[in-house]
Amino acid sequence: MLAEIARLDLVPAVSPIQYAIRLLIPQGSRMLELEDMRARIERFDPSSLTHVWRHADPRVDALQQALERLVGTRLNAPRHDIFAKVWDIAHQSAGTMPPSGPPLVSRAAIPYLNEPWYC
Repeated sequence: MLAEIARLDLVPAVSPIQYAIRLLIPQGSRMLELEDMRARIERFDPSSLTHVWRHADPRVDALQQALERLVGTRLNAPRHDIFAKVWDIAHQSAGTMPPSGPPLVSRAAIPYLNEPWYC
């Protein structure tokens, strides 16, 4: 997915928070009809109005948490900078060496919302 975002020159168009968002399963979700999903759910959290769940592979949860920490502290950082860090973290989590760096394309800045509440 990250390689496709870079290949299609979408890095400036993707808000960094999108790399860290976790699937939210609200009460009444059709996802709850899936046996595999119900097996992953730990509890319902009334403060967030969502079911707390874990991935079958704990490395996926660790990756999501690492990306959330990164993005949450750099909401106004340049998108190419965040993408480069996400690229590195994702490859490290997979235990692979990234290619010579994310394939970035220089492009004029595009306008975007930069306040964390809009998601």
